[in-house]
Amino acid sequence: MPADDEEDGYAWRAGISLVDLGFVRFKNSAQRHHIEFDTLVTVSGSSFPQRNNADDVLRDVSSAFLGDTDASLQKNAFGMGLPTALSAQFDARVIPMFYVSGLLVQRVPLSKLSVKRPSTLAVVPRFEHRWFSVSLPLVVDDWQSFRAGAAVRLAWLYLGTDNIGSFTKKDKLSGADVYIGFKINAFSFKKREKGYRLNRERGSRGGGPNRKKIKCYDF
Repeated sequence: MPADDEEDGYAWRAGISLVDLGFVRFKNSAQRHHIEFDTLVTVSGSSFPQRNNADDVLRDVSSAFLGDTDASLQKNAFGMGLPTALSAQFDARVIPMFYVSGLLVQRVPLSKLSVKRPSTLAVVPRFEHRWFSVSLPLVVDDWQSFRAGAAVRLAWLYLGTDNIGSFTKKDKLSGADVYIGFKINAFSFKKREKGYRLNRERGSRGGGPNRKKIKCYDF
């Protein structure tokens, strides 16, 4: 939704989408196996000799756990659901140059055999200026873990991290990342209007385009 003052950009904007809706079918190029037992099973390394073929490895596994090389095989073709998810986005200007955006990605499994996409909830407050911006992403991963990041942009250069806590907490470190980038937008060159050029040479300001409507270079 546009703001009252055109120079301030927008007041808020929102969107919703359905991501990766569909299925994929594997036929004569994949196998579906199932291994299940309710008693203690002991296997040794000799049950798994060196193999160069995946089919031989699966037969060894079926034989070691089920006593039959073909017992685990169920089908030579099967279908799987894509990592379907419902995505909602929201971005609002709280005060001039200060924004808060939100992102919700909730997985929607279409079947038991589906690629699982992690659910994500992110809230990102940010200060945004033409030449400088700072943001603080706050993210909940799969409704189980929380992390906070930080990002800074200086004109064309931006850098940040998705997990700023990884640089301060080292007792349970599971990963860390830093990203850096340099962005240059494409320029467009347009010929000047002939009348405007002639009026400039004559010292007249009334015949040219309105300079207030000429937008500056946008990052």
